[in-house]
Amino acid sequence: AVETKVPVMFRTYVAYPDTKAGENTVENVVVSVYSDGALVENIGPGNGEDRELELALGRTYTYYASANIARDVIPETESGIKEERTAVKTSEPSGGFPMTAYGSFTVSGENTTVDIMLERLYSKIRFSVDKTDVTDLEIQSVTIRQAATSVAMFSESKAVSTAGGDSAGQTEITSLNSGAEIELYLPENCQGVLLPGNSDSWAKVPDNIPGKSGLCSYLEVSGEFSGERELKGKITYRFYLGQDATSDFNIIRNTENSVTLIPSREAITRPSWQVDGGNVYAEVPVLMMGDGQVLYKT
Repeated sequence: AVETKVPVMFRTYVAYPDTKAGENTVENVVVSVYSDGALVENIGPGNGEDRELELALGRTYTYYASANIARDVIPETESGIKEERTAVKTSEPSGGFPMTAYGSFTVSGENTTVDIMLERLYSKIRFSVDKTDVTDLEIQSVTIRQAATSVAMFSESKAVSTAGGDSAGQTEITSLNSGAEIELYLPENCQGVLLPGNSDSWAKVPDNIPGKSGLCSYLEVSGEFSGERELKGKITYRFYLGQDATSDFNIIRNTENSVTLIPSREAITRPSWQVDGGNVYAEVPVLMMGDGQVLYKT
């Protein structure tokens, strides 16, 4: 029997639009439609405008959409497109965040509309430092380490290689030291729950995740004690990112995560991968009595 074809409207949106304008840029939108595992047709590239395609009435289709990603060849099979990865910048991308979406729909009539909700392949980290216990600590740098260099476009993605990472500029460092929150970005990297049952944040360190330590993204914060409260010297804090501080190493696309570092003076006496305070010393005045009642101050 000859299939009846009717127009189907495809409309593109960006998930969580209440962000700064640069995160909502949509260009080079490509929508690939599959049926029974085979490519039916591609729509695009476009800039997010409504697009129409004639498809068979009553048939179920799947779609795979991308934006801000250069794609020269679209796989002819659905199994092929499910395996696609795209190279990504390890810091905040310029010219629009890579975005994807996928789903299925059934053509139910001439008024069928498919809403495509694009998700950024990056996570946003809202970072702040609570210096209540270390008012004499001046933050000097904030950098994400071991960011994913590529992301699986249409499935949960874990890094297969890492490099570099987003970092705070001088203006952001100044804001951070004033108590403000800054924003950093990194590609999705869902390595999983690697320390199940762990409740000690001090145990979330490279030695406890052999084979994975170089693939999990972490934050590195460097600062210096001024000497105003006796301590003086440079210190570095490191901690793996994830959905908790103890066991989870999942950085999920298109999410916002608030992270607060709370440095303590006590932690400096507990050197580890997480707190490298080897250059910090206490400049304490000491009075010594010597021969002839001479006082020495050191």
